[in-house]
Amino acid sequence: AAADLNTIGICGPVVFNVVQGTYNEQITLGDIIGSSSVNTVTFQPDPSNTPPAILTFAATGTANNFVFQFDENKNTTVQGLTLTAAGTTYGRAFVFSGNNEYINILNNNINGPITGTSSTNTALIFHNTASANRANYVLVDGNMLTGGAYGIYTYGISTTDYEVGNRITNNTISDFYSYGIYHYYQDSAVIDNNTVTSLPVGNTSLYGIYNYYSDNSSVQNNKIVLNGPSSIYGIYAYLNDATAAGPTIYANNMISC
Repeated sequence: AAADLNTIGICGPVVFNVVQGTYNEQITLGDIIGSSSVNTVTFQPDPSNTPPAILTFAATGTANNFVFQFDENKNTTVQGLTLTAAGTTYGRAFVFSGNNEYINILNNNINGPITGTSSTNTALIFHNTASANRANYVLVDGNMLTGGAYGIYTYGISTTDYEVGNRITNNTISDFYSYGIYHYYQDSAVIDNNTVTSLPVGNTSLYGIYNYYSDNSSVQNNKIVLNGPSSIYGIYAYLNDATAAGPTIYANNMISC
């Protein structure tokens, strides 16, 4: 299915209903011909499923460290599936490479290794820019993320070139080792209504939400519970610029360290 999307393209909205079962494979979606805000692509469980539809892959190195990869993709939704990064040293579930926008990751169960290391190789949702690559208008909403050194790792371009419009909302992020949400070089970001809970014993430098060089952002109504031996930061905010008329807002967050 992914191969046909990448080589042939689409001429209307397309929905893939994934039959229950476990699929040991990887998916990469590129720049799909015919994709638009109307002609979208959706992967979701078949409505008749009882057990989940599970996509799993055990990565062996950096080159194949993903279960589902967006590479120059637009207008795609992945919802209601279970994705398991079954590796130990390498354990990324969703990976963004190239330029991507208007991607929705909704209501999935996303699992990675329970780790004692702080490497980004086990970031469950991972986007790290190279050159001018970026991810804009990505919505991560309603997911259950378990394990990894990082729950969500999003890294923009530079101090003068931010990613725009990315939202992390209504997720439960648990059993991570170092960072629940790592957000860097972002503009107009929304990080609201998440529950972020570390491992019972996390890293010596432990962060619930790390919001660094993030302008015009909202961080509201999050519940953060962290457990670690030292240097525990519920929310770490650095260089969050905005205006008096439209400030960056931190409000109604409940934090326990």
